[in-house]
Amino acid sequence: MLVGPCAATAFGTLSTEPRLAFIREDTSQWVPRKSMILDPRRKRVRSVADQSGGRPFPVDGFAWTADGSRIGFGIFAAFSPPAPLIYTISPNGGQPKPIPGTRSGFRPVFSPDGRKLAFARFRYRRRSGGRDLAMRSAIWIVATEGGRPRQLTPWRDDPLFTPFSFSPAGTMLAAQRRQPGHPFEVVAVRLSDRRRLVVSKGFEPAYSPDGSQIAFVRRWGVSRSRRPVNFGGDLFVAATDGSSVRRPTFSPRRSELEPSWDPSGERLSYAQEPFQRYGRVLADPTGAILEIDADGSCNRRLLFARGVVFRAAAWQPGPGREAGRIEC
Repeated sequence: MLVGPCAATAFGTLSTEPRLAFIREDTSQWVPRKSMILDPRRKRVRSVADQSGGRPFPVDGFAWTADGSRIGFGIFAAFSPPAPLIYTISPNGGQPKPIPGTRSGFRPVFSPDGRKLAFARFRYRRRSGGRDLAMRSAIWIVATEGGRPRQLTPWRDDPLFTPFSFSPAGTMLAAQRRQPGHPFEVVAVRLSDRRRLVVSKGFEPAYSPDGSQIAFVRRWGVSRSRRPVNFGGDLFVAATDGSSVRRPTFSPRRSELEPSWDPSGERLSYAQEPFQRYGRVLADPTGAILEIDADGSCNRRLLFARGVVFRAAAWQPGPGREAGRIEC
């Protein structure tokens, strides 16, 4: 269960106040995942949907539409029937709606003008010799209401070349990629000519509301063995050209994930979990959602719970939903 003042309860129709959407997964009891909404000011949480009932359920993150009226999500193919689509759901719950033209899509991102949706697709190809399969990915663009998509980036042997955030003007798309033998990179893809500009080492980038900064996560630690290790990571913020890099958080033995700017641009939320070796299940992990002022001050936890993993904490956009600076 949740620890602290935030108890699970229901409240009415969402108003124009700060809201966070997130995914909650109970790892100790294998309770189905739940998508939820948090009201940080009133310390209340409500459920949007859960994994039961056979309906499409968010596995691949959250992305609010530009006006904050719906939440988009993808279903990674490993957890779903063949050729899933991207769906949207009301923050008040209800039946998810598929978006035509997003077959095999995941990691949706909506443009600020509400007209475009970026997403990633992947496919398999056989390596030389035909024995091993390699997963390739590419980024696509489609109208928000669906239609015929166009390919933005070429297919790459990289299953994690995925979009995360549009610039406020809608002309650039922040994405992550990882070339073989190299660490993750934050890249900015220009929609007009598809040119890719490397911003920094890191992943899970998010443009600030004014477009002057990008928040992202950067791993630390070096593996001396061949066994894959999920190292801890911290939150970083840089100018959009990659300069003026700073590190608002330092959390040894923790992984910080998926930063999201509130509409004022003055605070960031992010998820946090213990780092571990892949394949190892922690007996009693403690997950959390935290927030911090963009200058690195006033770091605090909003939610935390033992045996729970929180993911994809995302601020609802729109006028009147600005959270502003944290008072500490």
